[in-house]
Amino acid sequence: MKKILVVCLVAILSVGFGIFRASADSETKEQNVSQGNYNISIEGYDNPIISSGKVSLKTALSADADTIIDDGELLSVVIPAEIYHSGDLTKINSDAFTYDHLERVGKNIIVYVKPDPAFNEGSAWSASFTISFQAPIIRDGTQISPEQTFEAHYRGKTAATTLKVVPKEDGTPTLFQKWWKGSFDKDGLALLNTNGSTYNIFHLALNILVNSELNHVVVTDQVPRGLEIDPDAVPTKGIEATDASSVDGVRIIAYGEDGSRKYVTAQYKDAIKVDAATQKITFTKEHLETTEMLLIEYKVRVTEALDRYTNTAQLVSDEATRTSTVNMRLDDDGNFNKVLRKSVDEILINETDDDLEYTLELNAITGTIQAGQVIMDELDERLQFVSVSDDQAGLFEVTEQNNQVKITTKRDIPIGQSGKVTFIVNPLGVEIGGIVKNTAQMMLNNVGYHSNTVSTTKYSGKLIVTKQDSENSEIKISNTEFEVQDAQGNVVKTGVTDKNGELIITGLAPGPYKLVETKAARGYKFSGIVVDFTIRADSMEPVYLVVENDPIPASAITLVKVDEETGAGLAGAVFELTAEENNTSVQGTTDKAGELTFDNLLPGKYILKEIIAPTGYILDETEYPIEISEMGGEQVSLEVTNKREQREIPVIERPDPVTEVPNPIVVKPQPVESHTPTPAKPQLPAKIERQVVQNRAELPKTGDQGSPMGILLAGLGMCLAGVVLIRRR
Repeated sequence: MKKILVVCLVAILSVGFGIFRASADSETKEQNVSQGNYNISIEGYDNPIISSGKVSLKTALSADADTIIDDGELLSVVIPAEIYHSGDLTKINSDAFTYDHLERVGKNIIVYVKPDPAFNEGSAWSASFTISFQAPIIRDGTQISPEQTFEAHYRGKTAATTLKVVPKEDGTPTLFQKWWKGSFDKDGLALLNTNGSTYNIFHLALNILVNSELNHVVVTDQVPRGLEIDPDAVPTKGIEATDASSVDGVRIIAYGEDGSRKYVTAQYKDAIKVDAATQKITFTKEHLETTEMLLIEYKVRVTEALDRYTNTAQLVSDEATRTSTVNMRLDDDGNFNKVLRKSVDEILINETDDDLEYTLELNAITGTIQAGQVIMDELDERLQFVSVSDDQAGLFEVTEQNNQVKITTKRDIPIGQSGKVTFIVNPLGVEIGGIVKNTAQMMLNNVGYHSNTVSTTKYSGKLIVTKQDSENSEIKISNTEFEVQDAQGNVVKTGVTDKNGELIITGLAPGPYKLVETKAARGYKFSGIVVDFTIRADSMEPVYLVVENDPIPASAITLVKVDEETGAGLAGAVFELTAEENNTSVQGTTDKAGELTFDNLLPGKYILKEIIAPTGYILDETEYPIEISEMGGEQVSLEVTNKREQREIPVIERPDPVTEVPNPIVVKPQPVESHTPTPAKPQLPAKIERQVVQNRAELPKTGDQGSPMGILLAGLGMCLAGVVLIRRR
């Protein structure tokens, strides 16, 4: 009765980290609020603050990934009320923060904003917002503190900056001067905001507080390459705008002796000309009264990133010629919103995986990420840095020393764009069941802000199949073919058991599988067995399966070699049995009864052929096909006949009598060698398993019938001896 026993031994040890999570591993947000690194800063770029000048305060928040949460906590900016004259404090110019509300507390104005935690989810984050307003008219004797301190507060952390106040800076008398109404850096360069034209304001001051009369006035201003006049620029806050009209983006402001300002563009519209192709402004006035103090206003936006911009304007009149220049650069410290995210190509690896790919993506959501931005990535000691696989056309410089990977941007990353870099590490040092984590840091002012943490777990992913005999477990079965199918029935792996009966399959991903036997080894019944098994992500050991097969009962072929006429058994006939499947052969010799048995035969097709005939018989060249069925256990009998050779006995003529024999010839009987071959034990075919052929052929014993040729030769020898004796007489 057919017996098929399948033993499934699955040795699984927990790696102690609970249920595996397929997502990148990170701490909970609640924990990160107290544990994650975050900082705030506040800076003022209009230092000193001048009379009626613009004041811009940039507040930045930087944090490790998943540190900022939406729990109602607000960030606040404190502005001394005495330095605020006008301006919309609700406009914070950032997509990373939302204006919430404003309060007046004592001598301060407090602006509350809400950070958007979505940018911080899974990414190191750094973003800023700007609050801008206009300072009051400050003259000598104005009661105002010479230093103004501004503060930012968030979750118990405070940052502050102090700016000086200088009277009359914007009220200095001038015949003609080009004024920049935005921020300056410490070297006096005007800072161009890259996020639009709102804060990139130019005023061409004409006849301010000098009471001059001018004739045939021509003012020209050539906007430099990389900038363009915004034809749709809105009026500037704090300036009376009963007349909000413009000429292709250019407006005229009437300047009062008290410092008041009022748009009066409609009165001078015919004096303004803007060449959109060359970006040149021309203002023409036949006569300028001593009381006419004008500001020609326009705003620009950045169209091309350059190292420096130079903007020169000129006044030509009958009375004077003046030239005024403003040098500018892009505001590196303008509002920004940048995030760093890390990813890994595999969250699960097995012992055959020899590489992991880590990718860092730096996004410039708002503002430009300048060249020189540094990212640090410290690798686990079980990982080995291999190489950079993708550098987005040389955007990054990547160096590695002692498992510290330093990544530096070599070019700017413009607003709305991102930069990616991918590098390969070797994880062979990670043990089975081990978890390797990795995070990167975005460096800002020598402080590192951690990105999200990615995790990779190493599991076994190995299946070991042992194939053995069902009747004797010590016998391991080679050459059994299997395939592994996934849950959808797709074949993912195939293999054949080795000489030890083992099949080792590696690199299986976690999930359910089926082991299917597709071909049995020779000598064993095909079971078509299917075994379900599961590879688990937390498995530290292989899955072991033991599959047993029933051997097929052995078969035998017995042939009898007989004389065609007498039916007597013929010894000494040599036969060869060839297995058709692998073309291997075994030989055997008939015994004295003419019998020869080939036993322990496996199922298959065979060819039986006589290769040496018994002595005195004609060789039978017939090939006898024999087939053993798959069920085995067959006893095949076969009778093969041979014809005796036809030989003529030579006639011996008697010679004439001789009277004398001077030198008699003595002929002694010579021993006759038997030509009956000595039976040899047949050799097993190399590829027929457990095939043993028993050879019962034996040499003739005393009293047995000898070879006919031997008898004939002996008779001839006796006749010759008789002739010699007669002659001697």
